[in-house]
Amino acid sequence: MYTIGCDPEVFLFDGKKVRSAIDKIGGSKTLPKDYGDGIALQEDNVAVEWTIPPVTNVDDFIRYNTLALQKIEEQARKFNLSVKIVASCTLPKEELIDPRAQEFGCEPDFNAWLREQNPRPKAGNKLLRSAGGHVHIGGIKDVQEKETAVRLMDILAAVPLSYLDKDTRRMQLYGKAGCFRFKPYGVEYRTLSNYWTRSPELMRFVFNAAKTAAEVASDPILAQEVDGIGQYVQAAINDGDQDARNFVMKFGADLRPSCDLIEAEYGKFN
Repeated sequence: MYTIGCDPEVFLFDGKKVRSAIDKIGGSKTLPKDYGDGIALQEDNVAVEWTIPPVTNVDDFIRYNTLALQKIEEQARKFNLSVKIVASCTLPKEELIDPRAQEFGCEPDFNAWLREQNPRPKAGNKLLRSAGGHVHIGGIKDVQEKETAVRLMDILAAVPLSYLDKDTRRMQLYGKAGCFRFKPYGVEYRTLSNYWTRSPELMRFVFNAAKTAAEVASDPILAQEVDGIGQYVQAAINDGDQDARNFVMKFGADLRPSCDLIEAEYGKFN
């Protein structure tokens, strides 16, 4: 049985101004704060991160993520702030004075296409912060299958979502093709931004993509075919190459879960 979880991030705003979440949410990487109903929140740099229990069906996935956003909004209102789902933002200097605003994740992640560790992020703009929408896939034990599942997530989720998510600044820090971490239960897929948390339809799409990737990752013929289009996948995600994006979309058409929002935008390019 495969399980799907996630740990997306969002930013807090005062009108059009981004505000740090430090000392407004509570919780940390090592000790997330229990907000009830299976939801845990934490302050991650200046953003708010939430986690949900690993689930086996899409309805629970949507329900937990929707509930987490509601809990963050309730907490934000106590400070007269609101929640915005944006993949990157530039903060005022005064919001970055706290040393915690300069702390970034130190655990390494890897590139499933290059089979090497990713370098630590370095941004020229020190005021830039980004928000991920990492997806956790449990139930995959074989190392090769983990790699294939990550590559499939690029094809089935990241490339299709790139037609909607126009933010490219996040990739100055995180989110290149094939980005993941090995986990005892499976993999943490780290390429996606938080864009997919904007609606239940997109949440459904990501869950179904992850479930499909897990289910077919053990197919050796498919794994070989996926390996053969790596250059196109990386060009589509990392460089926004339109021809490469269209090629990858056609390759994954039979496996890709349906999403009207994505199909409508994809249709504009064909």
